[in-house]
Amino acid sequence: MTVPLLPVAVAFAGGVAVGLALAPPAWLPWAGLGLLAVSAVAIGRQRLGAATLGLLVLAGLAGWVRADVATLPPGPDHLLYHRAAGPTTVEGTVEDAPEQDGPRYRFRLAADRVVLEESDRAVRGRILVSLFGPAPPLAAGDRIRVPLKLARPSGFRNPGAFDYPGYLARNGILLAGTGRGDALLRLPEAARPWPIRARRWIDATVAAHLPPASGALLEGLLLGERRLPPGLVADFRRAGVYHLLVVSGFHVAIVAGTVVLGLSALGLGPRLAALVGLAGLLGFAIIVGGRPSVIRATVMGVLLLVARLLEREVVAWNSLAAATLGLLLWRPGDLADPGFQLTFAATAAIIHLARPFEGVLATRLPRRIATLAAISLAAQLGVSPVLALHFNQLSLVGIVANLLVVPLAALVTMLGVLSVLAAVASASLAHLLFQALWLCLLVLRLAVRGFALLPFAVVHPPTPPLALVVGAFAGLALLPFLARGRAWRWAGAMVTLGCLALVVIPWLTRDARLRVVFFDVGQGDAVLVTTPEGQALLVDTGGGGPGRTDRGERVILPYLRQAGIGSLTALALTHSDHDHAGGLRGLLREFRITEVWVSAAPEALSGEVEALLDEAGVRRRALRRGERLWLGRLAVTALNPPDGPLPRSPRGGGDRNNASLVLRLDWGPLSLLLAGDIEQEAEADLAANGLPLRALLLKVPHHGSRSSSTPAFARAVGPRVAVIQAGARNPFGHPVPEVLARYADLGTALYRTDRDGAVVVESDGGTLWLRRWRDPATVWRLDLTGRP
Repeated sequence: MTVPLLPVAVAFAGGVAVGLALAPPAWLPWAGLGLLAVSAVAIGRQRLGAATLGLLVLAGLAGWVRADVATLPPGPDHLLYHRAAGPTTVEGTVEDAPEQDGPRYRFRLAADRVVLEESDRAVRGRILVSLFGPAPPLAAGDRIRVPLKLARPSGFRNPGAFDYPGYLARNGILLAGTGRGDALLRLPEAARPWPIRARRWIDATVAAHLPPASGALLEGLLLGERRLPPGLVADFRRAGVYHLLVVSGFHVAIVAGTVVLGLSALGLGPRLAALVGLAGLLGFAIIVGGRPSVIRATVMGVLLLVARLLEREVVAWNSLAAATLGLLLWRPGDLADPGFQLTFAATAAIIHLARPFEGVLATRLPRRIATLAAISLAAQLGVSPVLALHFNQLSLVGIVANLLVVPLAALVTMLGVLSVLAAVASASLAHLLFQALWLCLLVLRLAVRGFALLPFAVVHPPTPPLALVVGAFAGLALLPFLARGRAWRWAGAMVTLGCLALVVIPWLTRDARLRVVFFDVGQGDAVLVTTPEGQALLVDTGGGGPGRTDRGERVILPYLRQAGIGSLTALALTHSDHDHAGGLRGLLREFRITEVWVSAAPEALSGEVEALLDEAGVRRRALRRGERLWLGRLAVTALNPPDGPLPRSPRGGGDRNNASLVLRLDWGPLSLLLAGDIEQEAEADLAANGLPLRALLLKVPHHGSRSSSTPAFARAVGPRVAVIQAGARNPFGHPVPEVLARYADLGTALYRTDRDGAVVVESDGGTLWLRRWRDPATVWRLDLTGRP
């Protein structure tokens, strides 16, 4: 057998997949021992097929157990168990260069000591630190002491959302800490490990010879750095060449190849050159860090160089399998990580498909171009199902872009390695090389930008079902065998038909339901309403702005793409506060919006929001009280802003809130009142004018604040279900206890995004289904027909 590790790796990975979803039963170890005994007997009796099957099942059971062990709680010395209710003073080592994000900056801290009640103790644990305000400059390896408010990391809980706490946990980060930059104290420096010293020296060398953007791009190509300008990262994504910024086999091949070829040119023998290259490769991997792509590429590169030393042939599938086993033994949770899946899918596709593709293309193209095109095509096909599943993204220009960009990136990377090495010996020589390198970096950036600007460079399909992803990989696995006979072609046809059925059948069997999603956007509002006819209305965009995460880009946009929503029929902005309109910029930049509805009150929109709308050129409609619009069978009626000025609020900001748009939605027996941020003055005005307030569902005004939801308003609406959109641990204390008690006294079923995550409501006109995304398997049901 030429690839003995491959089935073992597949079996182990399958066991890990099961273990990530299900805890192993208590009898599993005994079953494993029994299976081991049976396999041993089978080997003794020369039943090699049965023995092999038994050992593969054992490998799967081992993966199941390993995944379960990885989820065990940390030991008693972990910082998780040694933190105060308020700020906790922590000492530790900065692991990476801080990233600036508006008024705050973030970095990972390896904690080793905590100060509690005038005493300190040794601890362990990694923290994702966010500091606000000015602070002394920090770099990887610095030791600091800082008071932090520690809490478990939390993410936005929405349908299909990225599991941010899970991602951090896979990287050993179980706590997030926030603090003030001016409270940070730098401690006396200990001797830094050599990988950190090497990275800092490379940073300083690159910064001394290249402008910031070009230097960041070079470090991205050399070390997988993440300090690139956002626009440049977006260009690499749209052009389908983002993989060049993730350290992979490409980078390992360039680094090791440059070293080996350079030493060979100096007259060293092939074995000595391979040995030095091996040392250089291992050093490179340690400097870059232990990301899945780095480990996979390093393992394969090491095996290749060792085979060269021993004058043996290396089998690519065995190398990939060895890397898979090593990574999953170390960190089994990485199996669920998109980065892990992408790097292994790309490598497997190149191993399996590149040679057959090259054979076909070589009849029409020069050999070198055919080879590069075959590798690009194989890698693009391999990662496409994963990109569609996790990111709702497919590149239409990636294959062509890689033909030009990959050779340019290879040249830049090779020159970068030589320039950095030259800086060790001669500053003058390094300067000359860096100047040539700057020109190559400029050409590379222009090429990527050109491909990114092409229309339809990227398409965003809805999230495919898992069965379709499996079917796509099955089709790719069959591709090289289609020319071998009729049976293989029939198998390929069946897989293709199955994939088409998985796409067409759900589209043909769509049910006629109205769907309302109250997003979890932290302290802010965002509600999406989609009609059975396919029209979509988004009311508010969540928070954003300077120093804040853009909820439009990070929360709403991914959901729209996952759900297959291609455009918004309308975006309604109740008013322009940052917690309601802060996500507008990201949505206007990335998504097609037919029309924006705003309040007709003069104080409802800020100059910033008006400038964004003017710049985007989106049609704007100012809604006045009583205006009604139709989205299919859904009637949308504006109940606010008021016809004239209201009594001035003694609370200052209440006037802007009272001018916010209030929308009533009616769809058959289902009625929904979206109350924006109105306060008691607007609530009284709505009731005094006899407007239709009674509704089955209510989006509680102003996040459940004390200044809203007066008893008269709550009784006038009389909701069966109410949803409060507020952020966990928000500084305003929303929702306040008296508002919660007020709706509870009315018998209202109350849901809160700070505790329940997103709240999703669906109705077919006869029944209402409601689920909270903290526990999406549990569905609350309400009959709308009036039957008991």
